[in-house]
Amino acid sequence: MSDKIKLKRAEILDGLSSLSDQLLHEAMPYYSPAFVRETLTEAAKIFREPGEQPEDASTLQEEMDNNAASGSTLYLYSDGASRGNPGEGGAGVVITDNMGNEVFSKGFYIGHCTNNEAEYKALIIGLAEASGGECDNIVIFLDSQLIVRQITGEYQVKNKNLILLYEQVMDLLTFFRRYRVEYIPRSQNTRADQLANEGLDSKNK
Repeated sequence: MSDKIKLKRAEILDGLSSLSDQLLHEAMPYYSPAFVRETLTEAAKIFREPGEQPEDASTLQEEMDNNAASGSTLYLYSDGASRGNPGEGGAGVVITDNMGNEVFSKGFYIGHCTNNEAEYKALIIGLAEASGGECDNIVIFLDSQLIVRQITGEYQVKNKNLILLYEQVMDLLTFFRRYRVEYIPRSQNTRADQLANEGLDSKNK
């Protein structure tokens, strides 16, 4: 393989590693974006001549060092379900580490609620669980555009019941040095959805 082809392949991998977490998650939903990015970066090194680094290598290394210094990152997937809306509700929570390994996953019965209340309660449960460790950074994936836009400030929270739940979420987020909330399609949140329904069904067991 010629040096020119090797360099082109390294450039392609560098470009892929610079994609947003959302795009990386869509491409590889079962692995954390950080792990996919690290894998692409390491693969690019194989094609690059010894000692040759991409133009932004120092920036990438600095970012990796900062992430290491500020603690690990957790990835939270949560989902709520209400049969009847309002009706009996369940919550599902999945937390993974940088390598895509599940460190926590569970379904919960949460009583009578609406769909939106169930979504918020699931997120609250997940944040409470994640905040109990030494993690400083968290990335949250939700399949409810409404909740995402309310948390990011794009939408105001006007429902009085949701306001109380929203305030609990914002209080829990203060336990993290950095956080990001991302919308994902329901098809990429099937694990949390499954657990939410299991939690709902657990009432009758």
